[in-house]
Amino acid sequence: MARTVGIDTDDFAVTAVELEGSYRRTRLARSHVTALSGDQSQAERKMAAAAAVAETLREHRFKGDRVLGHPCDEAVLRKITMPFSGREAIRRIIKSEVENAIHSHSIDDMVVDFHVLGEAEEGARVLAAAVPKVSLRSMLTSLQQEGVEPERVELDTMALLRVAHWCGAFEADGYPPEAADAVEPAGDGGGADPDEVPALPAVDESARLTAVLDLGARSTRVLLVSDGKLVDMRTIRLGDAAVIDAVARHHQITFDQAKDAVATCLVTGGECRRVDRATGYDPKAAP
Repeated sequence: MARTVGIDTDDFAVTAVELEGSYRRTRLARSHVTALSGDQSQAERKMAAAAAVAETLREHRFKGDRVLGHPCDEAVLRKITMPFSGREAIRRIIKSEVENAIHSHSIDDMVVDFHVLGEAEEGARVLAAAVPKVSLRSMLTSLQQEGVEPERVELDTMALLRVAHWCGAFEADGYPPEAADAVEPAGDGGGADPDEVPALPAVDESARLTAVLDLGARSTRVLLVSDGKLVDMRTIRLGDAAVIDAVARHHQITFDQAKDAVATCLVTGGECRRVDRATGYDPKAAP
């Protein structure tokens, strides 16, 4: 039975899951979450995450093709209309087509992939995603140094879409569970060969939309889905760690200290004061 190991890394944790079966019939075999420290630079976090991934895969004996989830908040997303349909035909020119829609980066410094949204009058509507190579290379290099080489890299939002399908999140909109077998994976990703997964009909833009939200530490992922088919996706660079970051900066304390302080305030409903442990000085109690 085919196995796939999904790897997700963020600022505070590394998550690994092992799936058995195909995209149509998937079973969660095992999963593990390893916490990471918040008091690290971006480069240090990636090295720590890579070490945690290697240790998790080795200690818990995860087996299967390894797929790395890359943060969507590092990607530039654009909806464009292609002059023709056909996955291979689109792939040949997607980079040049999306270049005119991206002005913040050089397209030669980015990795470009796409997801077919539906048919257009002449061609197809696609959601193009461009990821800076420097960020992707940094993570892959850190993993390689730990002996981990993913077979594929996908945006983490696509994993969120699949989980929403598998959990029946779209059944309320008249999308039956068995229709999840027809969901088209993004690009070359997915638990099954994209050529073996039939695409759903073109999305009716006037149809009811379902929004899928995933509140993270530093960003919130948003998916818009109509009748089980992806319409759009975005990442809002705002998460529950924004308050913690502000407290850490204002009081000049570490992120972990600020995290504990915010948690204490939320649990007790009271104030959390900073006391100098060496002198016992409490600025709030000073005259």
